[in-house]
Amino acid sequence: MNKQLLFILLVVLFASCKKDDNPPPRSKTPGELLTQLPWKLVAYGFDLNGNNIIDGNENVIIDCLKDNTYVFNASGTGSISDNSISCGQDPSTDFNWMFLNNNSKLEISQAEYFVLKLDEKEFSLMADDPGLSTLILEFKH
Repeated sequence: MNKQLLFILLVVLFASCKKDDNPPPRSKTPGELLTQLPWKLVAYGFDLNGNNIIDGNENVIIDCLKDNTYVFNASGTGSISDNSISCGQDPSTDFNWMFLNNNSKLEISQAEYFVLKLDEKEFSLMADDPGLSTLILEFKH
């Protein structure tokens, strides 16, 4: 009888110890976040109040830029597509990009930007140029 009781207790004990088949998702790298989907420029302008975002009165984006798509490829190349509302540019412009300084900066065609934000839905850059030090670009999917 003791062996049967011990066996039942062991079965109950092991049955109650459920293995977690769904480990927590791995955080995406900055490169994965940047390259997963095309981006659209939603705000562009000079950050006059220094809050690292473009407020409504600081946003000077023109309509023909709002529908352009920016694709960053994992290979370090990318393209800008001038979509239905044309800005009078080539329909597609290619560029090269790479992260610098532990992903805190992004170089796009030899121009450097500070990465202010990069997550699943938003991406913003600030120009790394003394003359344009408050120029911010904000993108969304």
